[in-house]
Amino acid sequence: MATRFRSESDARTREIIDNTVTKSLKGGAVQDRKTIDRRDVPRYGIEEAARCLGMSAATLDSWVNGRKYPTAAGQRFFKPLIELPTPGSLSFYSLVEAHILLSTRKKHKVEMPSIRRAIDYVRKTYPSTHPLLSENFLTDGKDLFIKKIEGPTGQEHTINVSSWGQLGLGPILDFYLRRIERDDKGWPIKLFPIRMNWSGDLTTDPPRVVVIDPAVSSGRPVVNGTGVMAEVIVGRFNTGEGIESIAADYGLKVSQIEEAIRYAPAA
Repeated sequence: MATRFRSESDARTREIIDNTVTKSLKGGAVQDRKTIDRRDVPRYGIEEAARCLGMSAATLDSWVNGRKYPTAAGQRFFKPLIELPTPGSLSFYSLVEAHILLSTRKKHKVEMPSIRRAIDYVRKTYPSTHPLLSENFLTDGKDLFIKKIEGPTGQEHTINVSSWGQLGLGPILDFYLRRIERDDKGWPIKLFPIRMNWSGDLTTDPPRVVVIDPAVSSGRPVVNGTGVMAEVIVGRFNTGEGIESIAADYGLKVSQIEEAIRYAPAA
């Protein structure tokens, strides 16, 4: 079983990592080896990324571009929470970071300065281009916690990054983190987006029907295990086509089509 798991993991890595690029130079073709991780390639505009996650485009814009805000001393600029690979475009990694930040908006609106302090702490202590992905976070009130940071004695413990009261957001953040599938090194390879208005029990994992996979359909939301895009299903349904007919055309279950349609506001 372990061998099979490693084989599947290796195959998955090959799907999202392009290792070889051939360039033609004077005197003949020369092979130049270069690693390109599709997860870090810019592919989503802000409007599209917001639709994928079912969130406000204005909120996402402030997260990735920063925003100006008034103070007693005059107008100041709030730095972006997420670093983009290219101005105005999110990568799959950026999209997952925004998904994680959504946990702070699900029930309680954690202040952006609190999030900023937490991210800066993580980036300074554990340098990474994607600090929200490099460590698992736990949210507790206006605090963001780093989950499973290894201490000097080798034991795992939790560090309180900021210092505001309790709001009980930890279970919500855990819920969002469970929607991320990771490779054997802990980096995201799939995201199962969840709508902000989902009202189920946080201990229950919603159906994993719609997935965002950088190795499938250019990272657009699709029905898990297929290349059928959610927006195509929704488009056919909105023109009046029956759910059973759509399911039959794609060889899918009616429940899968229904779930893709429920995802429609985020598609």
